[in-house]
Amino acid sequence: MDRRKKQVPFEGPEKRSGKDRRAGERRTKKARIPIFLKLAIMSTLLICLVIATISFSILRHQENQFTTQLMDLGESLVRTASNSAPDKILGEEDLALFQLVKNVAGNEQVVFASVTDHRRIIRAHSIIELVGKPYTPPEEVRLIEAGNDLKTTVIRYRGEDLLYFEMPVVYQKLRVGAVHLAISQRKIMKNLGEAKIFILVLTLLMTALGILLSLGL
Repeated sequence: MDRRKKQVPFEGPEKRSGKDRRAGERRTKKARIPIFLKLAIMSTLLICLVIATISFSILRHQENQFTTQLMDLGESLVRTASNSAPDKILGEEDLALFQLVKNVAGNEQVVFASVTDHRRIIRAHSIIELVGKPYTPPEEVRLIEAGNDLKTTVIRYRGEDLLYFEMPVVYQKLRVGAVHLAISQRKIMKNLGEAKIFILVLTLLMTALGILLSLGL
C-alpha cells in the first residue's frame, strides 16, 4: 500500500499578493475632507449668516425711515393746502384754488392733488380734465392712519401703490370741502433697490475675504 498521501488541489479563495491588498485598502478608505477646507466652508457660512442678518435689519430700518419721510412730507403739504383753501372755496376763487393745487403738485413726488367742496365736487385738480366732476374715491388698498382731521391710506393708481392723504377744509368749525393728495413710493423702491445691490456686493466681498483668510489658516 502506497503510504504517500495523494495531494488534493486547494479550492479555496485565491491568495492575494501584498500589492493587491494595499490597493483594496485604498479603495475601502473613505475620502476625507481636508481640515482647512472645512474651516473655509464654516467661516463662509458664518459670514453669510451674519451679513444677511445685519443687511435685513438695515433694509427694514431704511424702508421705515423713507416711509416716515414721505408721510411727513404728505402731511405737511396737505395741511398747508387745507389751511389755505377755506376762503378760496367760499369765495369761489377757482383760479386761486388751481394755483394752490399747482404749487402742491409741483413737488416731484406728488402724483396728483385736488380740492373738493362740500358737495364733493372737484373744484381744482392737477389733472385739468377732472375739474367740475364729482369726486370718486380711489381704490383703497390699506389703511395706515385715520385721525380726527387726517386720513392716510395706500391706494392703487395706474398699477402703482401710492400714499394717499385726505384732510377736510374747515371754516369756523364747518366743513366746506376737502384736500386730497397722492404721493408716489417709487423713490423708496429705488433707494431700497440701490441698497440691496450695495449689500449684495458687500456680502460677496466679505465672503471672498473670509475664504481667503480661512485658506490662509
